[in-house]
Amino acid sequence: MSWVPFDTQADFWPLMTKKSPSLRATQFALIAGSRKCGSVTVSESLPSPPSSVTEPLKAAALNELGLIDRYRGEYDSAWRLLEQSLAIKQELGLGSPKANTTMNLGLVAGARGDYAAAYALHLESLAIFRASEEMSGIAAACGNLGHMATRLGKLDE
Repeated sequence: MSWVPFDTQADFWPLMTKKSPSLRATQFALIAGSRKCGSVTVSESLPSPPSSVTEPLKAAALNELGLIDRYRGEYDSAWRLLEQSLAIKQELGLGSPKANTTMNLGLVAGARGDYAAAYALHLESLAIFRASEEMSGIAAACGNLGHMATRLGKLDE
């Protein structure tokens, strides 16, 4: 049996946002490559994915978990998860996914009221999106920059 990666945004977001912390922990453990989480054990007959698959998935899972915590208002936890995701993405040299996580850190900083940090993070994500010519990312980063510029009174920038 071969390992088939999946689209974390489409496949996991509906599952990971359920209220059950044990479900969330189990899903993260499975994504991260663990065979056991609490009382749940994954069948040993499942193949172990190669690290070239698990590390990007782990980074994506950490990013998604950070977003969930942001939506729940758990900003400290969100920040830690997003920083862990960003560290993996930087190590792997992932451009656009790194920009997404950097932008998400900016959203957390803005939610905390640290508009200067949020502005800097959105500016950094914009530069990464521009380098990869990802138009939807450029648009999102510009929108976030505009919002933070308004909060900071920098409407001329």
